[in-house]
Amino acid sequence: MAAHGGVAGAPFLSWTPEVELVDTVVHSSTARREPAVWGLDQVFDGAAPARLRDIAEGARHREARAIAAELADAGEANWTNDWFGTVEPARLQELRARLNNSRVLRYAQMADALIQSRRIYAPFVGGGGEVYLANLERETLMKRTFQQRFEAAARADGALPRVMLKLGGYHITRGASPTWVQGLGGFVSEYAVAHGVTATTISMWCGPGGAVYSTPEPVQCDESVAAYWPFLAGYVDRERVTIVDFRIWRLRPGRWEHLSADAQAMIGSYDVLVIVPNGPASPFLPELSARAVQ
Repeated sequence: MAAHGGVAGAPFLSWTPEVELVDTVVHSSTARREPAVWGLDQVFDGAAPARLRDIAEGARHREARAIAAELADAGEANWTNDWFGTVEPARLQELRARLNNSRVLRYAQMADALIQSRRIYAPFVGGGGEVYLANLERETLMKRTFQQRFEAAARADGALPRVMLKLGGYHITRGASPTWVQGLGGFVSEYAVAHGVTATTISMWCGPGGAVYSTPEPVQCDESVAAYWPFLAGYVDRERVTIVDFRIWRLRPGRWEHLSADAQAMIGSYDVLVIVPNGPASPFLPELSARAVQ
């Protein structure tokens, strides 16, 4: 994992539950020919050197291998997650041009993914561009990739797959997200309706006694629910998971019309709210801490 960008990332929860979740999905999946785990997002900045190293070691074109190796070296040396802000787009285009006649299509696809990821990352890492357009391209990428994966799985197995998406709340939002792009969650919900099935959206919150990853220290969650859902604070269990079913609330909208616009948007966007107490903050892999000290 560290060799493929994991050293620069922290999971939503903590490493053990994340790995156990993926392991359970893989071993319980009935998929016969398509992958049991799908990736929808752009190339993670920390994983870019690993993809470039794949090209450097496997591409047939000598110059393509040389360019990829040079870029991989630069990415591995700059491990602070802003490689996409420093790499020259022309250099990535040069790499892609030398993969046009490659018999191994996946190397050209990797280069295309890196070029697109550079555009998406650029406004956030000093590379220029519009934040809204970057967010729109990212969300569109995830929607199209989901559709492609879903349709491929349905063709391979002759039946609609059951899918669980695990993404940040802005992406799972139905309707306009706080970034003002239409969230993936709305697309998936309507896509489900078009295929005669349903989708349920769940928002997971860090509860009392828990903490979330941040730097330099984890951020405690004791007041997060009270700050956003003050009327729920007295009902949140400090030892067990608390579940709130917003689908029932929608039957009586007049009872919560006094809530803030953000809270009302949450009720309309998510079906269920899950508050998890005493969750530890997500750590980086140990290697990152060691490198940071050097």
